[in-house]
Amino acid sequence: MRGVRVEPKLFCRILHAIPVYPDAPVRVNPFVRSTLAETDLPARRLMMPLFVRPGRRQRVAIASMPGQSQLSVDTLVEEAKTLRRLGVTSLLLFGIPSKKDTVATEAYAASGIVQQAIRR
Repeated sequence: MRGVRVEPKLFCRILHAIPVYPDAPVRVNPFVRSTLAETDLPARRLMMPLFVRPGRRQRVAIASMPGQSQLSVDTLVEEAKTLRRLGVTSLLLFGIPSKKDTVATEAYAASGIVQQAIRR
């Protein structure tokens, strides 16, 4: 099967007939901009990591993670409500147990800190 041969002059005329629009005028309208966007990352698709610790009314900054804090269960509940209002629907809880051991007993204990936070 042979390919179709197109004269170079005709090919150039075909290319010039295709309209070319710069990005700026096309994306002036917010609806068009959102329709053409390559990446869409709404808050509902985000997952917020939260660190929960024993105690009441506590918010202890994590030095190695600027902007992150270890929260007591009551403070974590308030934070979760705020995140929900902002559209973040998923949380990833990390427990900071009151006592640690080599087999992570607090991680699966019925009274573990993450389990307490989930119940609230």
